[in-house]
Amino acid sequence: MAKGSAEAYQFKTKKAATPKAVFHKAKDLTVDPEAGPLLVLGQPAGSKEEWRTAQALNIMQWQYAYQYPVFGGRSRRGGQVIDFLVYTPGRYTIVDVRGSYWHTGKHNDALDIERVARRKNWILVILWDYDCKSVSEALTFLRSHLPHG
Repeated sequence: MAKGSAEAYQFKTKKAATPKAVFHKAKDLTVDPEAGPLLVLGQPAGSKEEWRTAQALNIMQWQYAYQYPVFGGRSRRGGQVIDFLVYTPGRYTIVDVRGSYWHTGKHNDALDIERVARRKNWILVILWDYDCKSVSEALTFLRSHLPHG
């Protein structure tokens, strides 16, 4: 480097690894919710509604990922964790299970999930807690709202 000249230093940066979607099918559809912890693909379910939704997806034999991080998940500002990412014909579908506490009023994060769906060009299906008071209700709702291809 010549005297008096400056050279810009480029810091090395790591790109955040994008997780690959791992789709599973459940093995046991006869789990009694009163018998112990509710599990979805081996993970504790975030709510009874999420567990019911998972059971409905299993009955329908859809492949899906549970608690799928996008844009850095919870570790990055602007990141999100999707309840269910379902592989539907043609493109992915987000199934966002919403309860009245976390998804209304001051806790409302609806715009964040809608932004993810728009940016990724994924379909968004919103399943409210009052639409999945049982596995059969969740099943009926998902059969009528998931794309069939």
